[in-house]
Amino acid sequence: MAEQQKLLTDAINRLEYDEDAKCGMINVISRELKISLSQVISHIELLKVYVTEAKAHETVSLINDSTHHLLEVINQLQDYVKLSEKQWTLDVKQVDLYRFLKSVVEANYAKANQKKNTLFLNMKCSGMEVMLDPHMLRNVLNNLIDNAIKFSKQGNIELSVSEFSRDKQHFLTLTVKDSAGAINENDKERIFEPFQQFPLHDQQYSGLGLGLTIYAHLVELMNGEYGVNSSTRGNSFWFTIPVDIISVTNTSPEARVQINPRGDDKKTNHVLVAEDNEVNQSVALGLLEKLGCTVTLVANGEEAIASCGEQAYDMIFMDYHMPLMNGVTATEHLRKFLHITTPIVALTADANEQVRLDFYTAGADDILIKPIELNKLIDLVNRFLGKTIEPVSQAHSYREVSEVKPILNKKIVDDIITMAGENGEQVVQQIFQVYMQHTPDLIKAIKQAFIEKNAQQVFKSAHALKSSSLNIGATAIAELAREIEKSGRENNLDQIAIYIDKLDTYYDELTSLLNGQWRRI
Repeated sequence: MAEQQKLLTDAINRLEYDEDAKCGMINVISRELKISLSQVISHIELLKVYVTEAKAHETVSLINDSTHHLLEVINQLQDYVKLSEKQWTLDVKQVDLYRFLKSVVEANYAKANQKKNTLFLNMKCSGMEVMLDPHMLRNVLNNLIDNAIKFSKQGNIELSVSEFSRDKQHFLTLTVKDSAGAINENDKERIFEPFQQFPLHDQQYSGLGLGLTIYAHLVELMNGEYGVNSSTRGNSFWFTIPVDIISVTNTSPEARVQINPRGDDKKTNHVLVAEDNEVNQSVALGLLEKLGCTVTLVANGEEAIASCGEQAYDMIFMDYHMPLMNGVTATEHLRKFLHITTPIVALTADANEQVRLDFYTAGADDILIKPIELNKLIDLVNRFLGKTIEPVSQAHSYREVSEVKPILNKKIVDDIITMAGENGEQVVQQIFQVYMQHTPDLIKAIKQAFIEKNAQQVFKSAHALKSSSLNIGATAIAELAREIEKSGRENNLDQIAIYIDKLDTYYDELTSLLNGQWRRI
């Protein structure tokens, strides 16, 4: 018996070691693939700028879509490994349930619309502040909605939520209902197992078959239950999780909210832009006015709160880094204390998950990453203001403004000119004049902070330079500023002297380029 027990123990230990080794190998391979793929995507984005012939541009776009799909597969594989190694932990925060779910639906609207699906939020309970893990819940819902979009075509997809109590404990039941064909009863038993793929109507869909596995594991981590109901009208994936209700909010959600309602394109909407950078203010002002909006500009979060207390806005754009009060704090104040329900779109050049999570938790409805891309701005205006503005064709020819070095991103300049219409060249000239007026001061501030070894000031000045440079397409300067900003954030200034030295060179090249070809811009 002792020998048998030892053999059994050794076998179990080997199995555990093999499982750990497998997860470790997957993690390493995924990380390396992700690094290489990110570089490929960056070069594809650069190709999209320089390729002007329509058919070639379409091919590059298809390559871009495929690489982004591959990146999603790698991210999903990494999530699965994190679950296998028990690296996921609950991070419970106070969340406005209606605003959170509305932001989830709005973030997935464009993807649903590509397959001509209509995405709904059906709120079957009153608005409330609850305690839950917003990042984990968003991951669960995104997996379910992705699945619904994949298998539905020209149908309805509905996210519904209801609340009930049992034994003095409150619960939320969330359901994602699709319009796809019914799942086979035999498949229901295996559908939540990893690497399972099920053809629907003789069609095989791509993917690892991990989405529902990750969903199931995360629901269990939230101490919940899950399941699926199927009929000829579609499938309903549901889960129930316990929550603590902090308060019932003043938010009065409609019983059924459809994102992107039809509206009046001729109506003038009043928009607030909270942004301290004058170049970014100029870009936002020019684009939004062309989209039929009147714009009020403020320079920090405190001014945004004061302005919202004085008058109503149809939409708010909130920058992240601002003096006196940042955008996250201002957004949270508007939601919790002024109880403002106006759509808030975060503006940030920091495209990392923590910034996104902070803004969504504070109550933002969506996030626009700088530089501001014209079609993404049009999409936001259409969704939140009910307009039906057509996106600008991405296959148009860009002006030849720079040589081999990416001193100036021609696409961004062209977008501003296109949106500004007849006054396009004049608007661009004004924006660049503001940029050239303020950039030398920012470069000087970076140099002075570097001499004084003031990492915080290096970060602030470099971030401001990066943000304004991105928005007007000064690509080379923006990349240098990004590296300097990163070093300032990490309090590591030893390696940035070479970047600072290049700032003057690239600024001089940009100035020469603009002066030499000003009339063509």
